[in-house]
Amino acid sequence: MIINRKWEMPNSKTFKIRCIKELIKRHLPKDGIVLDPFANEFSIKEIMGETISYFSNDLNPEFKTDYNLEAQDFMKEFDNNSVDLVLYDPPYSGRQVSECYRKLGRSVNMEDTNSGYWVKFKKEISRIIPIGGKVISFGWNSNGVGKKYGFEIEEILLIAHGGGHYDTICVVEKKVLSNSSPPVRTSNSTSLTSDKPKGFNISLKESPKVDSQISSNDETSLNNNIMFNKLKMLPSEKNGKF
Repeated sequence: MIINRKWEMPNSKTFKIRCIKELIKRHLPKDGIVLDPFANEFSIKEIMGETISYFSNDLNPEFKTDYNLEAQDFMKEFDNNSVDLVLYDPPYSGRQVSECYRKLGRSVNMEDTNSGYWVKFKKEISRIIPIGGKVISFGWNSNGVGKKYGFEIEEILLIAHGGGHYDTICVVEKKVLSNSSPPVRTSNSTSLTSDKPKGFNISLKESPKVDSQISSNDETSLNNNIMFNKLKMLPSEKNGKF
């Protein structure tokens, strides 16, 4: 992983920051499709070569982008594994989301300002980018799209702006895994075949200490009781904990 730090004057138009423009240039595909779901005035279009199909979108109709849709709806216009690069520059915080929507006369609810707002975009990005494709994320953290969606970080660029300004953090990720991953076992899940319930230390194969004079019938009965008590200690399926 490459990590660099540079200094640039702050600019609300992300792609007008010189070192960001250079970063994007380095990671452009030779040909193919590039999506810009939060394009604003789409100034980055000027660096796209003739062999690249660049599609821009912004919710604000003042910007003459190719589309004026919600970013999620824009990405749904594209087929699975059909996009080579996504420039992912969403609002960086719930406050920015709220300001953007209110400026356009739209109502804002909890779903628009909690973490789920960004999750829905990540799911779409993972769907439309094939293995080998890339996404460049911009924001105030280095989370990117993440391993959960099949991506691996290649490069991080930290851009300091001085004073009380937050750094702009750029994360370049490459898709390395397909969308269909095996389910991940959680620490709270329980398996009948391999795991014991938490705090249960007696194996079914272990025999309790009994008097050597105990009859075989009594021993069988005792082992059955141990089995019954163990099963009673398993989490209840009806409670949704199994």
